[in-house]
Amino acid sequence: MSSKAQYEGVQKQIEALKAQRDLYRIVSPISGVVDALNLKVGDYASPAAAAMGSGIKVVSYDKLKAEASLGENYLGSVKQGNAVTLIMPDVHDTIKTKLSYVSQAIDPVSRAFMVQVHLPDNNKLHPNMSCIMKIANYENKNSLIVPVSVIQKTSKGEMLYIADGNKAKAVYVKTGANSNGQVEILSGLTAGDKVITAGFEDLDNGDPIVAQ
Repeated sequence: MSSKAQYEGVQKQIEALKAQRDLYRIVSPISGVVDALNLKVGDYASPAAAAMGSGIKVVSYDKLKAEASLGENYLGSVKQGNAVTLIMPDVHDTIKTKLSYVSQAIDPVSRAFMVQVHLPDNNKLHPNMSCIMKIANYENKNSLIVPVSVIQKTSKGEMLYIADGNKAKAVYVKTGANSNGQVEILSGLTAGDKVITAGFEDLDNGDPIVAQ
């Protein structure tokens, strides 16, 4: 019984030594190409050291993704699968794809959340490149839009002026989504209405207007 116990004890020591040996092996979590090697034999390696740039950088071109941070007011309106246009000015290329990941947690410091797009194979793309990400999180092909600047806030609601013959007519509207200086009109306007976009600041309802 003593020999068996001794044998089992030695086997456990061997297994422990093998486990310790494996801790000294550096294994990349992805397949790729070594792009930078900032270690030499005898250097101490740790996650903290790697975070400071002391380690081995492995680049995989089939795992590239684009990331962006959005303000917390967009959480809930941006969803996985939304259409995305990536504009890469450095390589003069544009990619149309979809959001592959939307974080559901707000960063407590930046008050933002992260979105990601998995990138297709493209020999123009490289790690740490920058791009412009445009996310289409809303679409209404039949909407009426006007410049945001023509909308006036009043005690009765939002208002703009249209041309009614040769006179200005105040129209109260309900607005929807806005983007790039344009706002959607949900009600109050009909197709064909002529919205006054210049000089409206000094108009009153019924004032005569002159076509430019």
